Amino acid sequence: MTWLTTATVLQKLHDFGNREAWDSFTERFRRPVVSFARGMGLKQADAEDVAQETLLAFAEAFRRGQYDPNKTIASIVSFFPAEKPMFTVLIKIDQPKKNSLGGEPPQLAATDA
Repeated sequence: MTWLTTATVLQKLHDFGNREAWDSFTERFRRPVVSFARGMGLKQADAEDVAQETLLAFAEAFRRGQYDPNKTIASIVSFFPAEKPMFTVLIKIDQPKKNSLGGEPPQLAATDA
């Protein structure tokens, strides 16, 4: 088995006819998406659909040049109710400022006591 970096896998997606690139991409990223969706309460078939749509949307955006590894998108997805999900909520923040939750902690001004 040949070891491929994520950057190598993504770079190969630029070639629309490269079936091997798509296979490597889905092999690497499908399982974590399915696991996440299952953990949020989706049935296996629904989780597989979510993974397929997610990977396809990413690959298409990547091919259009809309992926920048230096930019950050913070997001959280929730399904509810937990027992039989009927709703999905996605909160997405495009290029959030760094904060104590994911970056440098805020700097507090020194004061004289």
